[in-house]
Amino acid sequence: MLIVVAGIGVVLLQRKPRQADSNYVNETAYVETLSSGQRLCESPYLIPGRAAALRLGVLSRGVGAVRLAVSVTRRGRVVTTGSTLGQAAATQIIVPLRPVPRTLSLPRVCITNTGTAPISLAGSKSALPTSGRRGTVDARLEWLRPGRENWLNISDAVTSRVALGRANPFGVLLLPILGVLTVITFGIALGLIGRLLP
Repeated sequence: MLIVVAGIGVVLLQRKPRQADSNYVNETAYVETLSSGQRLCESPYLIPGRAAALRLGVLSRGVGAVRLAVSVTRRGRVVTTGSTLGQAAATQIIVPLRPVPRTLSLPRVCITNTGTAPISLAGSKSALPTSGRRGTVDARLEWLRPGRENWLNISDAVTSRVALGRANPFGVLLLPILGVLTVITFGIALGLIGRLLP
């Protein structure tokens, strides 16, 4: 029982980058390959205010560090730029950006491979009709805010959203009630297993 509670606590306390929004494209495959110097430009529906980094799914197709440059423009004006100094090959690359002061609709996001090895970007078929690739394929663009957070930090927001459900008679108490019931269920299950064991 204590092990289960401790495990839940560890999960809730894990701190990860603060996600702000995305272009709602799932990472189902590596869909765009960029050689050195090539770039990919897309027009997502929006970029959220205070976005300070862009997370991309990247697969290196050669030897050498992954280097990316990102620029965001709107109506011909540069909104923000950023780049990586060179990261080891990884499935997730975070490109730091100058924070975007406010939410902007229909920006143009360009990703350039400034490294020496070809890379592939993760994504899937277009998920939004406003996407710049018009129904072919799109890379997933995931915007991050400054800092890190865990599930406890966003519990108020999650609870408030759950409380707005039409068929929810418990309001903001629904999540705590479910948490207690889950722990009790685990405890009963472990007790039954202990009785069945010789």
